[in-house]
Amino acid sequence: LWDASGDKKYETCWPAIFKGCHGVVFVYNPDNLNHVNDLQNWYRAVPPSLGLSEQQMCIICHKKPDTSIRVPVSLPDDLHKILHLFSNIPKDGERLREQFGKFVSHLAWGRVGGASEQEELQIMNS
Repeated sequence: LWDASGDKKYETCWPAIFKGCHGVVFVYNPDNLNHVNDLQNWYRAVPPSLGLSEQQMCIICHKKPDTSIRVPVSLPDDLHKILHLFSNIPKDGERLREQFGKFVSHLAWGRVGGASEQEELQIMNS
């Protein structure tokens, strides 16, 4: 698990961080309108060669405590298929833990299933 930061100054490191990854989690603050625009750039930075599907990605809308209550922002169309979780740790910490746990379990099971299929293909082709 890497925190790659969405900061542009680390953008040159992103390809190395993405190498061999099995899933991606994007975190943004809805009170920062730049983050909403950045989300699409972060999504586009994921190399197509990884072959990740939208089911292997998650967007967390992290609401900082004691900030004004706002309606969730509208995301770009190409991000609508990605799991979108809402986070306000003091109020919803346990719910976020459960939802994120399910996402990580999905990644792990997909990984195990993918390995088994590869092993079966190797045996059949031997």
